Amino acid sequence: MMISYQELVRTFPNSCVVTPTGTLNSGIVQLITVTTAEANAESAGTLFKTQDFGFDVKDCAQGSATPVTGVTVNVSGITSSDNTILDNTASNGATGIGIGIQRISDSHRVAFDGSDTMTESYSAASGTQLKYTTGYVRTNAATPVTEGPVKGVATFTIDYTL
Repeated sequence: MMISYQELVRTFPNSCVVTPTGTLNSGIVQLITVTTAEANAESAGTLFKTQDFGFDVKDCAQGSATPVTGVTVNVSGITSSDNTILDNTASNGATGIGIGIQRISDSHRVAFDGSDTMTESYSAASGTQLKYTTGYVRTNAATPVTEGPVKGVATFTIDYTL
């Protein structure tokens, strides 16, 4: 799965320092291979074969007279019938399967349609850690999962609030 993230540029002296963590490497989270038998045994809508990843966010708006009090996170991606499941965009990809992301702190499933702005606390001294897990999701019980590659792209927009 490919993850991209962007910081919205403000008119303040600096933005934030965002550092990928966990299994996020060069913008990609490599999921564990799953067989069609394993995937078809899973309940529809449930994350499985997960990998943890996240972002350390710190040094937001350094030098600003107004302290940063929190960050917001919005995630977008291509979805069809369920806005919490990324469509499989791989060429000649597997069918009946997509990718989901869940916030670790409260098991909140991320929606990819732009409607799900998540607010996180932020400390000027230590910043904040955004922790997620991602995995495969069977799209529905009526559609069997077929063999093939699985790819989903999620874009994280991380912004700070004053």
